[in-house]
Amino acid sequence: MSNSSAAGMEGFDTNHFGDVTYICRASGWSVLSQSPQPSSRKQTRFINGSTSKNKSSALWNYGQKLEEERGVVVDSQGYATMFRIKKKDQTRIDTDAGFVDSILIDGKDIPDGISYSTNLGCIDFYPSISGKKNCCIYLAGRFNARRGADSCICICDDDNDLDMALWCRCAYLPSITSESMKTATESNNNGQFIVALNENTGVVGFRATEWILETLFDEVVAL
Repeated sequence: MSNSSAAGMEGFDTNHFGDVTYICRASGWSVLSQSPQPSSRKQTRFINGSTSKNKSSALWNYGQKLEEERGVVVDSQGYATMFRIKKKDQTRIDTDAGFVDSILIDGKDIPDGISYSTNLGCIDFYPSISGKKNCCIYLAGRFNARRGADSCICICDDDNDLDMALWCRCAYLPSITSESMKTATESNNNGQFIVALNENTGVVGFRATEWILETLFDEVVAL
């Protein structure tokens, strides 16, 4: 971390994942600095052939543990602060009990400070200070949302969107792509979830997204 990056940090909490340093301000966590990768750094070779860049944190150590001790195929290629486990890649573990259950083992194995979400046959692991909900919290603070979560609306459709959808005042869904999101829409009848998909009127696919954007535009204009 450069001296200029460290300046003015007094009174703030910081956290580190790999070479990325996060700082907690009143508006939420944000990236403070990202160090260049030293050429002498030890690299972790993932089973799928990708080579890690900055895999020295608890997150990457956990990914390596899943591979070496459990035989899980981990995809880290192209990801800076997360890794993904794809169901279709798993050839060395028994998933008869269910893909998610076979990987997580009741969540007992996951280190503190790491969260996960499922998405279309994948499990994503990432620092608990990141994720879509925390991004919304940060943006609400960054742009001085007057009523916090009550000022926020999101567009979503899947399990990995659920925390964000429940935090925001309202969530619009072009479609429903997971059982957990379907359950949430059916159990929350207070108007928090609005499903745009309507096959009877032809509001499907991209038309459902267009309907949502037009609805939000009208709401903003009416303010």
